[in-house]
Parts: sequence; structure tokens; C-alpha cells
Amino acid sequence: MKKKTSLSEEDQALFRQLMVGTRQIKQDTIVHRPQRKKITEVPTRRLIQEQADASHYFSDEFQPLLNTEGPVKYVREDVSHFELKKMRRGDYSPELFLDLHGLTQLQAKQELGGADCRLPPGTYFLRLRHAWAR
Repeated sequence: MKKKTSLSEEDQALFRQLMVGTRQIKQDTIVHRPQRKKITEVPTRRLIQEQADASHYFSDEFQPLLNTEGPVKYVREDVSHFELKKMRRGDYSPELFLDLHGLTQLQAKQELGGADCRLPPGTYFLRLRHAWAR
């Protein structure tokens, strides 16, 4: 390695004269630890609001008069029953699939209410999986 060009004797003497009475600076750099993200619980107010929203969409008080024999099927008046058959056969692919199997009634309500909010505009076909009991 080449030695860097040195200062003249006169410049070195001037530098030493100017630095008389000074001291070396202490290292004062502080190294911060990365902050850990705080794991916060869902605020109770938000949880209560979500439950209220879910119960708003689906009420337990309404008792529809449904056919008790076989699965429930509903087709609008302006739609052919053949369309329902096509859906059951799998001719149409669902735009959203929601699995409610194994959930409690309250959990299923919350999922359905949430799915209603998450549906993109223009969604026509939502498939639900649920337990069917007699």
C-alpha cells in the first residue's frame, strides 16, 4: 500500500497547536432494538359491533314456512327450474364458496353476514356448504 501524501512539517505543527486541550469524542451512538409489534386483542367495542351487525342480517325470530321434506330449494318466479338443476349438477362454477359445516349457529350467522359485505358487486352465485339434518 502506498502511504498517503503527508502534510508538511509546518502544517502538522499548526494542526497540533490547534488541537491542544481537546479530547477524544466518546462514542455516543445508540443502537435501538427493533420494536416488537404488540399483540392486541380485538377491542370489545368492535367485537360487540360485529356481533350486532351479524345479528342484524339474520334474525332468529323469523320462522319461515318451509317444506320439511327434503332439502330446501328456492327459485325466483322469473327463473326456470332447469337453472337450479344446472347449479346442482355443477354446470355453473360458484363465484364464492362458503363452508359453514361444523360451525355453530352464531358463527354461521357471522360468516354469512361477513360474506354479504365481501361479495363483489354483480355476484350471482354463492355456494354454501352446511350440515343438513332431519
